[in-house]
Amino acid sequence: MDCSAERIGGVVRAVTSESLSVAGVAFINNSAPSGSVLYLDELDRSSISDTSFAGNIAGNGIAIQTGSPIDWDCRLGRWMPRQGALEGDFSAPECRLCPAGYYGAARGLIEPSCSGQCIRGHFCEEGTADPEPCPIGTHMPALGAASNESCIPCAPGQYQPLTGQSDCLTCPAGSFSPDIGLAACDPCPRGGYCEDAGAATRMVWEPCLAGSFNPANGSNSSAACELCPAGTASATRGAESSETCSPCRPGTVAATAGRAECASCEPGTFSVAGSDSCSECAAGTYAANPGQGECVPCPHPLSSVNGSTTCSFCMANFYLRNTSADPGDMFTSPTEFCKPCPPDADCPDNTTLSSLVLPRGFWRASPSSAVLTECRLFGGKAKAGKTRCAGSETGASRRRRMVVEAGSDAYCASGFTGPECQLCNASNHYLVDGEECKECADRAASAGRLTGIALGIIVACGLLAWAYRMQSWRKRRFIGPPLRLTDRLSAWCVAIGLQAKLKILLGFYQVCIVLSTTYSARLPEKYTGWSDRVQEAVSVDVTALFLPVQCVSFSLRLIAYALSPVGLIALLLLLGVGIRVNRWRAASERPRLGDAVRRGILDLTPPGLVLTFCFVPSVSAFVFRAWSCKAYVVDADSTTYIEYMRQDASVQCHTKEHDSITKLAIFLIVLWPLGSLVLFTSLLVPCYKALHTRTPTDLSRATAFLHREYETRWYWWEAVDLLRKIVLTGVVVLIPEERYFLRLVVATLICSCYAVGLAVATPYKRYEDDILAVATNLVLLLVFLGASWTTLFDAIEEQSPGQGKAEAILGWPDTDAIVIPMTVLVSAALAIFLAGAVVAARRLARIPTIRLVSTKQQPELTLGKGQTWHLFNSHILSTG
Repeated sequence: MDCSAERIGGVVRAVTSESLSVAGVAFINNSAPSGSVLYLDELDRSSISDTSFAGNIAGNGIAIQTGSPIDWDCRLGRWMPRQGALEGDFSAPECRLCPAGYYGAARGLIEPSCSGQCIRGHFCEEGTADPEPCPIGTHMPALGAASNESCIPCAPGQYQPLTGQSDCLTCPAGSFSPDIGLAACDPCPRGGYCEDAGAATRMVWEPCLAGSFNPANGSNSSAACELCPAGTASATRGAESSETCSPCRPGTVAATAGRAECASCEPGTFSVAGSDSCSECAAGTYAANPGQGECVPCPHPLSSVNGSTTCSFCMANFYLRNTSADPGDMFTSPTEFCKPCPPDADCPDNTTLSSLVLPRGFWRASPSSAVLTECRLFGGKAKAGKTRCAGSETGASRRRRMVVEAGSDAYCASGFTGPECQLCNASNHYLVDGEECKECADRAASAGRLTGIALGIIVACGLLAWAYRMQSWRKRRFIGPPLRLTDRLSAWCVAIGLQAKLKILLGFYQVCIVLSTTYSARLPEKYTGWSDRVQEAVSVDVTALFLPVQCVSFSLRLIAYALSPVGLIALLLLLGVGIRVNRWRAASERPRLGDAVRRGILDLTPPGLVLTFCFVPSVSAFVFRAWSCKAYVVDADSTTYIEYMRQDASVQCHTKEHDSITKLAIFLIVLWPLGSLVLFTSLLVPCYKALHTRTPTDLSRATAFLHREYETRWYWWEAVDLLRKIVLTGVVVLIPEERYFLRLVVATLICSCYAVGLAVATPYKRYEDDILAVATNLVLLLVFLGASWTTLFDAIEEQSPGQGKAEAILGWPDTDAIVIPMTVLVSAALAIFLAGAVVAARRLARIPTIRLVSTKQQPELTLGKGQTWHLFNSHILSTG
């Protein structure tokens, strides 16, 4: 609509009307002196919608002049006054814009304040219908914000993740906000924590302590720091992961979680990598320094207890020789202080010389001795030694103290004492069967019984001899058969030359039985047990039966043992003299009394010589045993010995008591060994002429026991053989006990020379006797050789137990390896000699020789007094 008017209201003028509605009209370039477009006055109601006003000119510049209210159909965020003058271009629904800081949320707003000031947390630019929220990271605490720039950014330490907020939020603990206007707080970095809320800088971040770590962001307390597990440690502060928790190296530990560093193990302990505790070193190892990753094995042969810092004692199967040794010296040179456990002893860990554990049946001379002695049976059963010798008890400290205080007696069972516990503790008691103590009998009664037995034997022998000489008795009913059998046995003995053979075998036996006593030979019991039993059955010490050890002194026993045979022989000779004197008195023609006495002595000289032959080796050996002492080692170096007499363990050798015994023994040596040699020699020398001229005399007949079996030129051989037996059974005892091996060497040389002498001289009349003599001496030689080797083997093993030195030196692994070949060799030698004797006898039998029917041997062509010829043949006997 384009109009002009010269009056008020260039287009429309409405006055005094009920209503006016204008819609869908464009008022453009209208003019009027007043109210260029509309002039409204005194209208009840008017409305304008969808109408624009542009270029309208009024005289006073007013486009609409109204005195009554107008309802404008304005858009949201617009307003128009309801009455008054309106100038300029405008339109409906555009209307006028709500001013900045205000908003129009409804239509028909008539005030410039529109719907009101912009609400808090929002801003309202011009024409705002709906307040715009402040962006995130900002806030608006006041009303009427006119633009986005009016929103206030959140200060450091605050944040606002939402729009349209009137204030900012404080950063919670575990976060921080270093800049303004942040919509969110930065989380606290890993490796630490932030305890305070509203943190405006990262400087509030506290790192986790060493020994802990935090792999998560946004932690608000130290509780978020995870501890390194036990067995690990971390020296890093503010660690972000468990990778910084390094396992403890060997020798260090972290006993608890959260350790900044691993602690070193104490000396005596160790640990492997990643350990939370140190372990004690096992027995036999040690850790001398702190922080060891492993325990070091003790140098051989030392050992230790659990948790040791050094090796201070000897391991099992070894013992400490010197208990005062410095541990440092022991560690430096262990083999000088720890020695191998002695044979048969038990050496647990931490055994010293004084605490050696002895098994039952063993004894030692002192707690400082490393040599154990197996207690002998002394005629008892297999367990006799174990009955007397109690040994020691493992782990019994009381027992060990007792050993130190009491010495060797502590190894004896109750009631026993002395070396090898062979003496009885109770006075006037003696050992019986190697395991029991009995009270001694009255000495006078014992001596009486001994004398009675001797007289009884003499009377019995005399009666038997008298009965045997009664020729008429051979036809009697009861006594005749035994006498005739005795005649046949006598003839058989003469025929086979039994006397010589028995003498050879008896001499062999007399030497063999002294191997263990005189020579201290060491032979395995399983090979000597049978011979020991034979010896016990055959060898009866009458003085020991009636005058046992501990009941009488050895001097008295020695006198009784040496003089009893002398008394027996003297009684025989006196009996012979008595018989001859009785005949002399009964004879009608009496020769001189001296002749009767001489004949009486000669009558019983043969049995006297037999007794002398039997007693000399045993009595001589017994006399020489006054010097036979058994040595026991009493110190660790095996250099100091204590010696006791073998025949009386209550007497210590090389003391005044022992010296008095040896002085007595010297006298008895003159009586027996030397006296018997002088006796045999003095009896044989006068027989020289009678034997060489084959003219027997009373003396040569009486002494036939000494020379009958020998060739005439070797008639004195019995004295040589007696000397050999005396030396082998007695004289060698004079060699000191500590050189007992030298005794075996001397015996071996004597046997070698004697065997050669027998083989060269062949002194016996019978060839088989020569063979038997050589064979027995060869066997004796082999026995001494075997005993030498086994003794040497055992001695080396005792000096160096468990080191194999004996095998390295001698080549034999044990004594069985020595004894078995020697036994085979002896058997082979005997078999060879037996076969040779049989072959030689068969050859000799084929040679034509005049022989006696009774003996199958050549007759001894002797001439009696007044005889000239051996045979008289008065006729020639022939056939045909």
